[in-house]
Amino acid sequence: MRLPVLLIGLLVACVFLRTLGPPLDYDLWFDLRMGREIASTGAIPHQETFLASSNLFEAPHWLNDEWGFAWATWQVYQHFGLPGLAVAKALLLALLALVLCLGCRLVGLAPWATVLLVALELWMVQGRFMLRPHLVSDLLLALQTWLVLRQERSERVFLPALMFCVYAFWTNVHAGLAAGLAVLGAIWVGSKFRRLYFYALMAAALGAMVRPGGWEIFFYVHKTFARKAMMENNIEWLPIPLESWLGPPGLFVLIMLGGFVVAWRQGRFRPGHLLACLGMLFTAARHIRAVGEFGSATTGLVANAWGTSLPDRKPLNLVALIALLGVLLLGPGEGDWNRRDIPRRLYPEGALEFLRAHRVPGTVFNSYHLGGYLVFREAPVMIHGMTSTFPDSLMQDYLDALQDPVRQEEVASKYSIGAYLLHYTDPSEAHSWLAGRLARDPLWSLVYFDDVAVLYVPSSLGLPAYRGVNPALADPFPQGPQAARAEVEAKLGDDPGSPLTWWLLGQLEGRERRWQEALEAYTRALELDRSDFGAYLGRGQARLGLGDAGGALSDLKQALALRPNSGVAHYNLAVVYLNLNKPIDARREAEKAVRLRFEPAQRLLERL
Repeated sequence: MRLPVLLIGLLVACVFLRTLGPPLDYDLWFDLRMGREIASTGAIPHQETFLASSNLFEAPHWLNDEWGFAWATWQVYQHFGLPGLAVAKALLLALLALVLCLGCRLVGLAPWATVLLVALELWMVQGRFMLRPHLVSDLLLALQTWLVLRQERSERVFLPALMFCVYAFWTNVHAGLAAGLAVLGAIWVGSKFRRLYFYALMAAALGAMVRPGGWEIFFYVHKTFARKAMMENNIEWLPIPLESWLGPPGLFVLIMLGGFVVAWRQGRFRPGHLLACLGMLFTAARHIRAVGEFGSATTGLVANAWGTSLPDRKPLNLVALIALLGVLLLGPGEGDWNRRDIPRRLYPEGALEFLRAHRVPGTVFNSYHLGGYLVFREAPVMIHGMTSTFPDSLMQDYLDALQDPVRQEEVASKYSIGAYLLHYTDPSEAHSWLAGRLARDPLWSLVYFDDVAVLYVPSSLGLPAYRGVNPALADPFPQGPQAARAEVEAKLGDDPGSPLTWWLLGQLEGRERRWQEALEAYTRALELDRSDFGAYLGRGQARLGLGDAGGALSDLKQALALRPNSGVAHYNLAVVYLNLNKPIDARREAEKAVRLRFEPAQRLLERL
C-alpha cells in the first residue's frame, strides 16, 4: 500500500472513531418526529402541529426543506436505534474527510499537507459534529468543489449534468444548497462568465426545483434571514466571537490567503476561487453556523492554490503517519455510544416520565433546546428549536417569560403552563433567573431533578417537593447543608448512577470539611462522567483540604481544560500555587481570575 493512500485511510479511520458518539443534538429528535410522521402518513407536513401552543397562533407555511433527511434518519433509528444514529453521524463525517482528502490530492497537494489541512478544517468545525442536515450540506459542498476541480482538469464536459443530479438530491435534504449556488456563482463570475460554469449554475438551479414547492426554495433562505427575532436570539446565527479567530479559524484563513499569494506568484491564480473563498468567509464571520460550510467549500480551493508548491518529503509523511497512529490508538472520542441509558443521561426522559406518572396537566414551558426531544416523545411543549415552523411572536413570548416576572405570568396564562422544565446554566443567563424566581415562589414547587434538568409544577398539586436542595441555583442548598443531606442521600438511593447527585454529596461533605468523604463523592462522579467540570473543581478543593496540593493541581488543570474561562477555577489554582510556594504562578492565575470578574481573586491578588 502506498504511503499517501495509507495516510488518507488512517485519517478517515481517525475521524470515524473520534466522532463515534451518542447523537447530542436536540433538533435531531424533531427530525425523527417529522420522519415518523412522513413514514406513517405518507405526506410531508408544511405547518406546525407538534406544539401544544400551535393552536394559539397562525402557523406560517413551512417549506420543510429537511424532509428527506428526517425520513432517512427515522428509518435508521427505527431499525438500529441510537447506536445506528451514532454510526451514521461518524460515517458522514468520515466520508466528508475522504472527499476533502481526494480534492487535496487531486490538485497535487503533498500527502502530509493534505492530512494537515483536512485535520485543521475538521478541528475548525468540531462544534458542528452533530447529526443534522447541515452535515449533508457540508459533504455536498466538498463534493461540489471536488467536481469543479476535476472539471478544470478535464476536456470532457460533465459538470452541468452532475450539478443537476447533486442539487436534485440536496434540495430535498437541506436549504444549505444556497451556499453551494453562491460558490458556483462566484466561480462563474471569477472565470469571466465562462459558459461552462453558467450552464453548471443553471443546471444546479433546475435541480434545486425538483422538490415539493419547486421554485419556493429560492425564497426560503431570504425569508429565514429576514426573521429578526430568530437571527438575534439563536446563537447559531450570531457572529463568530473575536477570540475564536485566534484559534483554528484564524489559522485556516492565514493558510488560505498564503495559498492564493503563492498561486498569484506562480501564475496559477484563479479569481473565481478567491471570490468563492472570500464570500464563504464573510458568511462564516457573520454566522457561526456557516463555519462548516466555509471549511467544506473552500478546503479544496485552498489546496489548489498551494498546488505542488509544498515539498512531498518522506520524513514529513512519516511524521503525519505517526501522529495519525497515535490518534487512532486513543479510540472512540465521544464517550460510550452504545449505552442503554443515553436517553435518561442526555435528554429529559426522567422528567417526562415523572410528568406522565403524575398526570401533570397543561403545557410544559421548556428550555428551548429540550423541545426537540420532548416533541419526539409527544409531550405538550410550548417551544422547540425549529424556529422556521412558528412565528416570531412565540419566540418573543418565550424570551419575555424568561426575563420579565410580569410577562412570565401573562405567558403562563396565555399558554396554560402547567410545568416548567429548565436545563442547568450559568447564573448570569435568563434560564437561571427564571429558575430562581420559581424557587422563591410558593405557588411553584421543585418536584424532580436529574443530570439534565429541573422540573417545577404548581404547589397546589400537592406532590412531594424538594425543599433543601435545588441544583439549578447558585447555592444548591438554600436552607443549609443539614436540611439538604436527607434529600441528597434519598436521591442517590433512587439513582446511584447520577454524577450530579454525587457532586451534590461532595458539596455537602466539603462544606462540613469532611474532605475524605468529599473526595470519594467527587471521584465517584468522575467515574460516571469524565467531563464533569464541577467534580474536578470540587475534588481539587478536597485534595487541597487533605494537604495533597499536587493532586489538587492536577484536578484543577483538568477543570480548566474543560472551562478555560472559569474565574473560580483560576482562583483555586492560584491558592494551590501559593501552597506549593510558587508566588509567580499564583499571581498569574489570580490576575486571570480578576479579569474574569471573580471578586475574591482581587483580595488574594492584593496579598501577593
